[in-house]
Amino acid sequence: MPESFTGNKSFYILLMSSALWSLGIALSWLFLGLYIYDISEDIFTVTLFNFLPQITWIIASLIWGYFGDKFQLRKIPLIIASIGYGIFLIPFWTTQDTLFLLASYVLANFFGGAHIVSINAYITLIRKKKAESVGLNVGANAVGWTIGTFSSGYFLSLGMSPRYLFLAAAIFFILSGIVAMFLKEVKVSVISRSMGIYEYLKLLKNRYIFATVVSAFLQYTGLYIVLSIFVVYFVEGIGGSEVLYGISSAGASILGGIIAYIFGKLADKPEFGRAKIIMFSHIGYLLFITALIFTQDPIIVAILWMLPLFAGIIVGAPALISDHTPEINRSKGMALFDAFQNLGIATGYFLSSVTAWFITTTSVVEIMRTFLNIAIVFSTAAIIIFLIGVSDLHS
Repeated sequence: MPESFTGNKSFYILLMSSALWSLGIALSWLFLGLYIYDISEDIFTVTLFNFLPQITWIIASLIWGYFGDKFQLRKIPLIIASIGYGIFLIPFWTTQDTLFLLASYVLANFFGGAHIVSINAYITLIRKKKAESVGLNVGANAVGWTIGTFSSGYFLSLGMSPRYLFLAAAIFFILSGIVAMFLKEVKVSVISRSMGIYEYLKLLKNRYIFATVVSAFLQYTGLYIVLSIFVVYFVEGIGGSEVLYGISSAGASILGGIIAYIFGKLADKPEFGRAKIIMFSHIGYLLFITALIFTQDPIIVAILWMLPLFAGIIVGAPALISDHTPEINRSKGMALFDAFQNLGIATGYFLSSVTAWFITTTSVVEIMRTFLNIAIVFSTAAIIIFLIGVSDLHS
């Protein structure tokens, strides 16, 4: 690792760019499903906006991961991700044509697919305490997400059109890219004889990487079957308010940022390790999904939504994968995790689309109950796969 890149300046710039990116995500994504439902009045259309862009993100993350390692570029893809996402979000301010918006959102996600891949590769290449540094980045994301969720919920409660939130999000994405321009590029000096796509398959042969990414795929499949209509369920189904949903989401972000930093420090300790941190998320998600079956009280659901269950996987998985990935293929390692994670999200959205299409009831509550039962199966399978894969991992 080049010593010139181990300083703090680039890392702090990266954190600033991350915060702006998350601010844009919070403003544009949090109420996207509800906005699309309002202009289309169709759950199936909502699920399409979730599924198709996610498939695009998966393919893009693998392409950007290969590109990043082949040309030893992490800064440039990060800039492209932010500015590209912002530009293709602007149509949400100008039109309500759902087909045009879907096409634009797909393109935004093609560019956005470079973001997590590049940022995690960058962090794990320039920082020695990988998990702690990833945790700090999650904390920076939490700052942006908290501001965005509070702001979006507040302004929507005042009657502001969501179109203005999309415009503000586009501006923050572009600002994130501009800030990233001040980063120093990071390259490794080792020359690899094998730089092809086949490297992805080689990485999957490692049992720890395999268990980490496959369990993430299963967990996110189940979770996003539920999240595909969660905001619609919360507001239209059980009578929660946009403000309460925004506050709950912001609370999850604040707690997640704090927990992620703590988990990062723990994950870097050999006596604790990455696996226990990841398992926290897996078990937490199963309990979260199960709890939703037994309550429809908006306050209780909002409290459950606040729990920072994501922190374990987001912090632990990149660190564990970096432990078993050579530096020359670091972008591919991160791309593999991002692809499987987003493949789970896309599969969850797809299954929710298919299920919503065949379910005869129009009750959002009844549809959600079906989704929750399916999600429990996937969440349980994720725990089993991960436990088997890392059974002999103690660091």
